[in-house]
Amino acid sequence: IDDLKAENKRLKADYKEMEKNVDYLMKKERKRVEHQDERMELMKRILKLELEKQERKCEEYEKKYAELQERDEKKYAELEAIILEMKNKNRTKAEVDDLEKITAHM
Repeated sequence: IDDLKAENKRLKADYKEMEKNVDYLMKKERKRVEHQDERMELMKRILKLELEKQERKCEEYEKKYAELQERDEKKYAELEAIILEMKNKNRTKAEVDDLEKITAHM
């Protein structure tokens, strides 16, 4: 009986030690999950900022493209006006054809 009592006492002590270990491991796992959640939130914020940066860049490129397109259209209109003016001034057909060839490539 004394052996059983001693065994029971030892088992209770082992059980309490295991409970402590389980509590420690659960706390550790909770912290790991919390840190993982924090890292995920940080990654989301970083990706969102990167997306906003790329969107701004895209808007800048679109604006620049529109400006270049507008400039090209103005130059093309100027060339068209020059061709029309040359036709009105009765330039030689060869000169007018040369200018029309140039504008055709634009």
